[in-house]
Amino acid sequence: TNPALWVASEAVEEDGKRLLRVAAMGPEEQKNVSLYLSITIPASDGVRVRNAGGAVELWGVAGKVDVESGDPVSRGSSILVKTRAPLTTGVRAVTNTGDVRVFCGEQSSGLVDVRGARVSVVTPALSKGGRLTGAKHDATAFAARIGASEAPIEIQSVKGLADLRVDQNAKK
Repeated sequence: TNPALWVASEAVEEDGKRLLRVAAMGPEEQKNVSLYLSITIPASDGVRVRNAGGAVELWGVAGKVDVESGDPVSRGSSILVKTRAPLTTGVRAVTNTGDVRVFCGEQSSGLVDVRGARVSVVTPALSKGGRLTGAKHDATAFAARIGASEAPIEIQSVKGLADLRVDQNAKK
């Protein structure tokens, strides 16, 4: 281990929600440091991740999901969210490089906005009486309302695949 490498975490309550904040930094003189963090948390009201680069994987999450990988300065990387839980309070998964794939439970609902170099949206749950309204799509964008929620579901990859799968078979 490198003593100049550090990781810090803090459990806080903000606006009545439980949050875990984790920050990691490499030595300032090293610009291309790779870090691997595996974080296991108890049930929470949601998750928010900000990442400058490297893949982000979230498994078994619930509540509001907000993931951003990369920014105008940082390259970013792929994002994977997999949960059986219905996501109804908002999802945001955005990267400028890499694929974004969100697999969620069949009762998930919201205002869907999926954008990418390539787009895929699969909602087999709709064949069981679910609602899909106002659908608009082309090769790089899909927008619709799934179910009753009006919470935003934003999935975006500037240079990769943006993929949403609403399915009872989503894996934890």
